[in-house]
Amino acid sequence: MTLSCSSAPSTGGDPAKKDVPMSTEVAAPTDVQETPDVSEDTAVPDEGPAEELPSPQDDGPPPPDTDETCTCIPTDHCDENGACVDDVCTQGATTCASLEQISICNEDGSAFELIDCDENTACYLGECVAQKCDPGGPAVCEDGQIKVCNGLGTEYNLIPCPGGTACKDGECVPIEPNVILLVDTSGSMNWVNEAGGMPDECEGDDCVPWTWPMCDDPESPVTRLGKAKKALQGVLTSDAAADARMALMRFPQLLNILGGGAAPTCAGAGLKGFGKIFQEQHALEYEQVQPEKLGSIMPVPFPATQQTDKSSLLEWIDFSQVYDIGDKDCILATVCDGEPGNKWCVGNKCAALVEPELFATGQTPIGRTLFYAGEYLRHAVVAQGRDCAADADCASPHYTCLEGKCHDPYRACRPNVIVLLSDGAESFDTFAEKFFHPFIQAKRLHYGLGCSSDADCLSGATCVGGACTAPDELPDAVCHLTDVPCTKNQEGFEYKYKCGPAQTCSGKCDQTGLTWTDSDEGAEVLRDAAGDPIAVTIHVVDASSALVGSKTIATLGGGKHLPVDLDDPQSIIDVFLPLLDVKAAVEGCGP
Repeated sequence: MTLSCSSAPSTGGDPAKKDVPMSTEVAAPTDVQETPDVSEDTAVPDEGPAEELPSPQDDGPPPPDTDETCTCIPTDHCDENGACVDDVCTQGATTCASLEQISICNEDGSAFELIDCDENTACYLGECVAQKCDPGGPAVCEDGQIKVCNGLGTEYNLIPCPGGTACKDGECVPIEPNVILLVDTSGSMNWVNEAGGMPDECEGDDCVPWTWPMCDDPESPVTRLGKAKKALQGVLTSDAAADARMALMRFPQLLNILGGGAAPTCAGAGLKGFGKIFQEQHALEYEQVQPEKLGSIMPVPFPATQQTDKSSLLEWIDFSQVYDIGDKDCILATVCDGEPGNKWCVGNKCAALVEPELFATGQTPIGRTLFYAGEYLRHAVVAQGRDCAADADCASPHYTCLEGKCHDPYRACRPNVIVLLSDGAESFDTFAEKFFHPFIQAKRLHYGLGCSSDADCLSGATCVGGACTAPDELPDAVCHLTDVPCTKNQEGFEYKYKCGPAQTCSGKCDQTGLTWTDSDEGAEVLRDAAGDPIAVTIHVVDASSALVGSKTIATLGGGKHLPVDLDDPQSIIDVFLPLLDVKAAVEGCGP
């Protein structure tokens, strides 16, 4: 069949389209594909959903929806573009931005939030905590260590001091010793020359005042005691003595209540010098020295709660004595009111001593005075182990009351020192086989006497044959009242020795006490209330210009023997100052 351009083929079943003319022009392609005519009875294979073809204007997948949270690992977070990036902090963690602010990491780890701390609190370990101390406050001391507030004010830090030092006023300083200045106040200290001349025997214009109260020349003294006072003034006003803890001791002197009301004199009238304070052999019961008799040997004791006031020492050596004389008549001081150690009868009137002074009168009981010094130390100064309810009960700035007992953390190495300034030999207990001889007392205080083991001895001594050993350089015996060694004269006779001229030794030798022991309990060595031994070092500043046994005393006392010339006060000062610079033992010394 022939088709013409104006004729259209039959659509075969779609009456609606059979009258539509066909265009003679070729139609442009479209995006829509015609669906072929399919009758209801025609089966069409199932090929699945038709594939959606991209539009020519499609540039790729649509941009992400930024309102939706991206999914990241726990240590990442989504940034503003929806990308996962590393956290800047641990989610929910708190730290300190400063003392005043807490820094809190937000819930997604992307930033910090700052929160201010309240007043009187500080940020510590991510929390605002109450401050216990002032971070800028001064350091203080506790148990011998420096106690300082940390930089946050939340805790105190304890800083130990190096060995041989302890905390004082917030800094480490050498451990403070106890130094007793023992001045010879025997009658010979009034002498103006070696022959024993007294100032009142002087004639002419060069004589010094010797009428009470102007005794000696304060600027240019001529008596031995006056020269010693002048030198000690220089010692006590020196920088070396500024921080020293010191006490002043003398030979025993008591008010002479039987003086008949006589006025004082430069030779010590009103005072009476004693060789001993009480009669017992050992007198280990300290109460016998208290209270009125303590002043007879300790004009200036150690202070109980503070450093030594040097003015309290200086007033005893300033060449001035002043009384407050009242209206009450007296012949004996016993009728006068006041403390036992400070009621006098002056010119038949009761008087009180306002400004004291050291005077020279009496004997030279060196041994007993050393014994009294030891008793004073163990009962009134070294308080370790003493019962207490408060710090004040320990009566010492070194001690605190710890669990009902007085405790010094540096007790084991705190030095106890006696500096003896003397011009002569022992004149009371002159035989070295006696307990109170200075040789025996010096060794007892420093090394110990009898022993059963090394633990009973002190200062490095060992127990040999029941006696604490002492330095090897000492001879077994010396000439009586001297330091001259004795030599054996005849075999088999223990005390037959050659000892020099009679005027020096009188043919007798004294044992140095190297093997001396005592059977009485408590006599062998000083012990504190806890039962531990107390070591004391004894230095001797020797103004005798003779061999009077002072060197042996110093050696047995573990100290130095230092001869001085009283006519050269500066030399005495130069000798004294190093003795005040006492160093504690470093090893084994600590709280």
